[in-house]
This record gives sequence, structure tokens and C-alpha cells, in this order.
Amino acid sequence: MLFKDIVDKFDWASIEKRFFEIYPDMNHNGEKFDNVLKTLKELPLETAEENITLLIVHIAEDYTKQPVDYNEVTGFNIEDEQHFGMSFMSWQKWLGLDVHQQTLANYDLEAILIHSLWEMTYYGFTQDDILKEREGSENEDEFKKITLSNGLEINIPLVMFDGEEEALNVFIAKLEQFSGTKEELMKKIEEGQDFLIE
Repeated sequence: MLFKDIVDKFDWASIEKRFFEIYPDMNHNGEKFDNVLKTLKELPLETAEENITLLIVHIAEDYTKQPVDYNEVTGFNIEDEQHFGMSFMSWQKWLGLDVHQQTLANYDLEAILIHSLWEMTYYGFTQDDILKEREGSENEDEFKKITLSNGLEINIPLVMFDGEEEALNVFIAKLEQFSGTKEELMKKIEEGQDFLIE
């Protein structure tokens, strides 16, 4: 089943309530999501590479001070079993993706659409906005600024955001355990200390 087949089955009114139950912090963007879904229905699909599929996996971990619980949406190459981020992928390519059999087994079609809409609008609600964000990120020395709960700001290479979100979230959760200054953090990283284990 193609992602386009799922898009064609729903309109915004039919998924709005559940969408905001899953992503309550987005509830001020209903009209924008409605427009995105309408746009998707009008776009021609672009055939994706044969081995690339849309994979959604539930991630839940609670071995850190910051429990992780989310649904990871990635492109998955079934040939070499590699994951890659899709937030910057064109919506035409999204439409042409086959949905992975594991995703179809673990999620109903409405949930697949909801999690995918959240992922594909992560950087904006139009393809122009997403393209500008991508171009901007390429001009920002390939880093994204993260502010930890203790106020410490660190730059994380954008390449970490294009791989497995699970590893990135675990990394950030472990950084949250650190309560020192940026200089202390960098010194410990440079020394290769296992400073995140309590």
C-alpha cells in the first residue's frame, strides 16, 4: 500500500480529534494541517526508490531520568536495513512510498497518516517553508542548538537528526543528566569519561 492510498482515505475533519489527542501541543494548527492534507490530495506522486518504505516504530524507554515515548517515522531501506530522516523529503516522494508491512501490522491507517503528517510538517506547513528551513540549516554550520533543562545550550550536528531518532533521543536524555557547565561537559567528553552513568 502506498502512502497516497492512505492520504486519499481521510479528510482533516475525520482525523482532527485523534490527531490532537496524540499531539496536543499542535492544537492551534488545525487549519494548517487541513491545508496540508488538501494539498497532498492534489499533488502527483513521485515514484520512490523500489527498496524504500515508510516505517513507523513505537519507541519507549524509561531507563533514564527523562523517559522516552514516541513514534519514530523514518524511511527504511529494506535491502540494506538503513533508516533515514524524511522531514526534508518532498511531499510527492512521500506519496509514492510503500508503507512497510510492519507498520501496517502495528498501526491502523488513521494513525499512520497522523504520525506521518506530524513528521512531514516538522519544519513547516508548506514545501516552500520546508525548503527554506533546509537551506537555512545547511548554512548554519550543520548544527542544531539544543537547550537542556538546566539551561545549558549545546550544538548537536544535524547529521545526528538524519539517522535513528532513538539514538539521538537517548543521547539527549543522557545529556539531561549532566548538571555542570558547558566547559565541564566538553572537558569530560574530550577526556572520553563515562560521565553520564550515575
